[in-house]
Amino acid sequence: MRDLALLRWLGWWAGLALWSAVAVARADAVAGRTVARDAGDLAETTTAPAETVPTPVEEAIPIDEAQEAALIREVGEGFAIKRTPHFVVAHNVAQALSDDLTQRLERTYSAIYRFCGHSTIDAHRPSRRLAVLFFNDRSDFDRFAATIGFPAANTYGVYNEPTNRSAFFNVATDPGMIELQQGVAAARANLEQMNQVLREIRGRRTVVEVEFADGRRVQFTRSQATAEIASTRHRLARIEQRRENLIQYVNRSIIQHEIAHQVLHNAGVHVRGARNPKWVVEGLAMMFETQPGAEGAGIAGVNQMRLQDFREAVAGGVPSAGLGPDHFLQAVAAGRLVPLERLLTDSSLFTGRGEHGTADYALAWSLMHYLHRTRGEMLAAYLRELGQRQPGVPVSSADELALFERHFGPPDESLTRRWSSFILGLAVRSTSYR
Repeated sequence: MRDLALLRWLGWWAGLALWSAVAVARADAVAGRTVARDAGDLAETTTAPAETVPTPVEEAIPIDEAQEAALIREVGEGFAIKRTPHFVVAHNVAQALSDDLTQRLERTYSAIYRFCGHSTIDAHRPSRRLAVLFFNDRSDFDRFAATIGFPAANTYGVYNEPTNRSAFFNVATDPGMIELQQGVAAARANLEQMNQVLREIRGRRTVVEVEFADGRRVQFTRSQATAEIASTRHRLARIEQRRENLIQYVNRSIIQHEIAHQVLHNAGVHVRGARNPKWVVEGLAMMFETQPGAEGAGIAGVNQMRLQDFREAVAGGVPSAGLGPDHFLQAVAAGRLVPLERLLTDSSLFTGRGEHGTADYALAWSLMHYLHRTRGEMLAAYLRELGQRQPGVPVSSADELALFERHFGPPDESLTRRWSSFILGLAVRSTSYR
């Protein structure tokens, strides 16, 4: 029966949809890479419901109507202002999305100040609410990015230090995601149509020939075709769920990373306009990619995505069991990882994409995580000294190394071995989108 040729998409779609889901999830992003995870995968522990709003840590920052008016002029007609105790958001998205965003903003803000308080890191409160732009359409985000000189391709959000704005968009409007959504919808419609066709076939031994997209022709009996459709429906349902998880994680983990940049720059941990070491800026932000609970549980836990990136770079494609400091040094010698001195001084590392960019971000997270867990007081003192830098004042590589050495000792092989041994000894949890 000619209608049975509708089965031709089966082999093609299963492969394409799985590839598309991974391709969208692994697109290079502002934080080096974006990878979807199930809830809790990035956190070592999560002890409270993800959507619980934390208790405010202090009174709301006063409303600034002039600030709000300026935001509306910046984004144009069709946008509304949404206030939270510490943020002002100009958006044109549905209420459910804006509610989710603002809960996430406040939860991240609260977690950062708890983290700083517990770690004795100096952090003052901003005097104005932090400004955020939330676009419904990817194209509007791209246009905004162009005005600030930000290369937005394959990214999902940004904190811009000169304008002191964060900007995000509804990831469901990303062209890659739209294509994936349309493909899933079309595939489901085809499956329903095939079920109708199969119901019209008489005889258990009837054989139908199916042409696949790659030119293969396969014969099925009615029962075999039915089983194949059922299997594909199951795979598609899983892909659709992963697509939804991807939307949630792009709207969540990227937001937390960029908002961490914004809060830390406005809390004085980083100085706006000053020469802040990029490994510190990115390393701290990655401490807040993990999923927080009501009281910040999970924040600064083991970032499983970055840990796995670290281990993959060390392993170089070979089985990663039993990795140690020697393997790390071999990865540096092979060029898969940069030496510690370069990590501390080369800001250009964090403008890269692809495997090297991923590895550089993983290194920055791992060093920050190691120092926080093992040299907490020294880290607080180091950040305190960085917080005294002045905007526009140059800092040489020699000065960066001297400051680091003053607080943590020389960035030599001994430190490298202790750091890499600690990180490679962390427990690895399996993740759904690996």
